Amino acid sequence: MAKKQDAKPPKEQKKPKQPKTQAAVRHAAPLPSLLDVSFSLASLIVLLAGVTTAGVSLLKGSTVLMAAVRGCVAIFSFGAIFWLLNYFLALQVIESAKKDLEAAKSEMDQGESTLEVQA
Repeated sequence: MAKKQDAKPPKEQKKPKQPKTQAAVRHAAPLPSLLDVSFSLASLIVLLAGVTTAGVSLLKGSTVLMAAVRGCVAIFSFGAIFWLLNYFLALQVIESAKKDLEAAKSEMDQGESTLEVQA
């Protein structure tokens, strides 16, 4: 007897899911290098200040709890200071970018002279 061929249709391949909105497609733009360096340095300094404060406290004979509290206070105070500095820096970067975009938009809005068309 002849072999029966399956009459079943082939399985459909699953299509990859596509995002429904454009917001899901958008990727975050990278930070300007000035802000990236500033945020990284601030994080590094805050961490090192906290660890150093806790370490020095332990070496000078304070209890572990007191060393942890001192380290937390150092981290909080340095973090607040650097957050404020980074906030003002980011604000200035945003303002300068806004001015640049407004200047570019005004140049485009001026358009070309109509004298050439009329001549």
